[in-house]
Amino acid sequence: MRNKLIFIGVIFICSIQQVSGQNWDVNSLKWANRMDGKFIVNSSKGLVNTEPFIIVGIPIAIASYGYFHKDKTSIENAIYIGSSMVEVVMLSTSLKMIVDRKRPYEKYPDEITARTKESGSSFPSNHTSAAFALATSLTMKYHKWYIIVPSYAWASSIGFARMNQGVHYTSDVVAGAALGSGCAILNFYLNKWLLNSYHKKRSNLK
Repeated sequence: MRNKLIFIGVIFICSIQQVSGQNWDVNSLKWANRMDGKFIVNSSKGLVNTEPFIIVGIPIAIASYGYFHKDKTSIENAIYIGSSMVEVVMLSTSLKMIVDRKRPYEKYPDEITARTKESGSSFPSNHTSAAFALATSLTMKYHKWYIIVPSYAWASSIGFARMNQGVHYTSDVVAGAALGSGCAILNFYLNKWLLNSYHKKRSNLK
């Protein structure tokens, strides 16, 4: 079942990529990339540079809280969020190798300003997929508006930042957001099933 879902996801994402040459994709990228004010450019750079620390730091912080306060639920939440990060990065990286799409600044060197240079292909956006996986994971576990709203605002800002830097098309970002959210949702139910199976097995042993 899990392999079928991944296969369907690949088909869906690749189908988005097929329309990537259309004007909306390039024009919306140009709109974001042309915002060259110092505040926007520096904010985009700061968001992207700090993202790895956030997606690693939040699960660790939740796990640490759970450990020191003997809160089993927090530890389980940290495992779920952390595993979602690992899974989405692996899946996104695999899709990059399959699709092998050129970066916008490589395909349109005279129209797109490259504010950073990246290795690997463009589709989908790893940064965006990880950001939305984190936002969705937090939403699935903590149903508070003051967690949900900032989480998705931050994730959306990451997607915009990657376009502003000229390293991703709009379709790369949209696909990354869909991939990250979808992976977090699927992993939520997978973790729930695994935990229920584990607790049931322990109960039977007593």
